[in-house]
Amino acid sequence: MIPFSQVVPELHDMIDDILFMIQYREKPTYFTRSTGKITFLQLICFVLGLPKASIQAEVNHFLKTFVSPAETMTKSSLTEARLKVSFTAFSAINDFIMEKVYKRGDDKRYKGYRLISMDGSIFDVNAGAEKTFGSLKTSGNSVAKAQVVALVDVLNDLTLEALVGAYAESERDMALEAVTCLQGKSDAKDLYVGDRGFPSREMIFALMDTNSTFLMRVSSNFIKAVNEAKKPDQVVQIFDAEKKKHNLRVVNITLSTGETEKLITNEFYLTIEDLREIYHLRWGIERKYLELKERLQIENFTGSLPELILQDFYATIVVSNLVSLAKQEAQYLNDKKPSAKKRKYEYKINTNLTIAALRDTLIYALLEENPRKARRTVSASLMTIRKSLIPIRSERKSSPRIPKNPSQKFPLNKKIGW
Repeated sequence: MIPFSQVVPELHDMIDDILFMIQYREKPTYFTRSTGKITFLQLICFVLGLPKASIQAEVNHFLKTFVSPAETMTKSSLTEARLKVSFTAFSAINDFIMEKVYKRGDDKRYKGYRLISMDGSIFDVNAGAEKTFGSLKTSGNSVAKAQVVALVDVLNDLTLEALVGAYAESERDMALEAVTCLQGKSDAKDLYVGDRGFPSREMIFALMDTNSTFLMRVSSNFIKAVNEAKKPDQVVQIFDAEKKKHNLRVVNITLSTGETEKLITNEFYLTIEDLREIYHLRWGIERKYLELKERLQIENFTGSLPELILQDFYATIVVSNLVSLAKQEAQYLNDKKPSAKKRKYEYKINTNLTIAALRDTLIYALLEENPRKARRTVSASLMTIRKSLIPIRSERKSSPRIPKNPSQKFPLNKKIGW
């Protein structure tokens, strides 16, 4: 896994490259004057700072801290400047990070597979965005909503692809689009894991056409040949629209509750226990959504314009992945210490404190022209993160789906000091 302390300085070089600016500015005339109040690089860094307070307060803080104490800018001027940058710049930044991660080839795999969980979630968006994303009517009120589908490498805690669509858009269609977007970005052998909402004839054959391996849970009213497969492990034949025959493996797993979980896959060599474990690992995407919504407050968008919402969304994905890399590097350094073997419990890095430690550090490092100073800034932050430990108590059991207090949007124990 590429060290966080290495990837941040490389990100600076990427974002500060004039070719990157030319590719992701909306018009050729944008960011050509040296007299502008905020540069392209500074604007990218402002968005990656994930502003959550009032925009004017955030602008004032950013200019005073990172640009010049004497510089001023109104929030309307900032919005005007942000609209000059395509939201795809942040998606490209995420692709750059993922390329660095998987190029090293030391990421975690499951018997050679990169486990990619696919799942969707409904996001609240700001009022005024209904025309673009749609809305849900409840109790006579119309609430702006958007559909999100993500592909998450659950063993490495990284979001590889994420798409934002209209509230009424199909999760399956968006998932297939995300899989298509991911094709060719890595030579990893991927295994896609999906819950009951994703399997369909179209989904299965589309994944087969791209030579993708999948494991999905199906409902009780799926394809007839699958429904009738009652053995613990058997192969059935299904036919596509052109009457071409395909083999499909069906696995029936009996849970501790007595319920039968029916899984389908085009992987014929892994054991039933392997498939059971892989399907259980898909819960990693639920924890990722929990992190995005609660800890990074991704739904706390800075505006109602679609471009601003998409910038905020993809910037949060970038920061989430950088948090994962920082945690993994800090964990690795901690585990190497001789004292780690003498502890009563195993310890892991606290996500909330990692997020809080990275905000200004990330901006400082990305704006720093001197690579050595940037690395020193990141190293100092990692030292802070390494001390933010919490014990892992294996006897505790909880479901990531069920918050302790569902009525509280941002619980006190989830505050990140943003």
